Amino acid sequence: MSKKSSKKDKAMEDFASKLLGIEKKDEEEKMEILKDGIHKRESELKEIKHSKSLNQKVAKIREDAGMSRFVGTKEKIKSPRIKRKQFIEELAREVLDVGLHELSDSGYVTTQLAFAKLFSEIRPNWKLKKNDIKEAIQLLEENNIIPKTLPLKSDVIIRFKATELSDDVQKVLITCDKIDVIEFNELVSLLGWIPERVKFSIEELEKLNLISTEGDELFFFGNRTEPKTEEF
Repeated sequence: MSKKSSKKDKAMEDFASKLLGIEKKDEEEKMEILKDGIHKRESELKEIKHSKSLNQKVAKIREDAGMSRFVGTKEKIKSPRIKRKQFIEELAREVLDVGLHELSDSGYVTTQLAFAKLFSEIRPNWKLKKNDIKEAIQLLEENNIIPKTLPLKSDVIIRFKATELSDDVQKVLITCDKIDVIEFNELVSLLGWIPERVKFSIEELEKLNLISTEGDELFFFGNRTEPKTEEF
């Protein structure tokens, strides 16, 4: 390739990169204008809050715009002390939305602690109390929207879609419930299984992104640190 052609290719790459940047900025600006427009119309139409039909329609518009379904909320959504039924119902919708959109690569399976951390990153404007996510998950379970959670010693496995976990996989999860990192041979010893049986379970867990491996070390659930919760 000649130097002249190389310069032309580089120029085209730079042009394309800048164009994509402009398009992205334009889309972001459009989205901000849309959100501001929604907030403005909500403040003008006071009857929205008193009409269930209008409220549901506006909630759908907000959802399509990537906003919270809570009508009239522009900034933070704080966990209330009273009248919590509607709040938990709306939170459950948000939890389901995040679970279905963000966990497809892990077979829609995660732990409650890991999900609470993910939710705080995806929905930073939701200022939750410690048990809010737990209550929302329980509501989804009770209404048969998601499968029953699987209890561990200090956490639970959440499945946003029906996913079968073998008895061996569940045994590994329960055994390593409070373990962040463990060596393969140590896990073999803890379980009292032959290495091949343990390896098969580890492969299943890797497919679900519930474990990662580096050499002989096994890392469970990524960062187990609980997300920051609010005190109101």
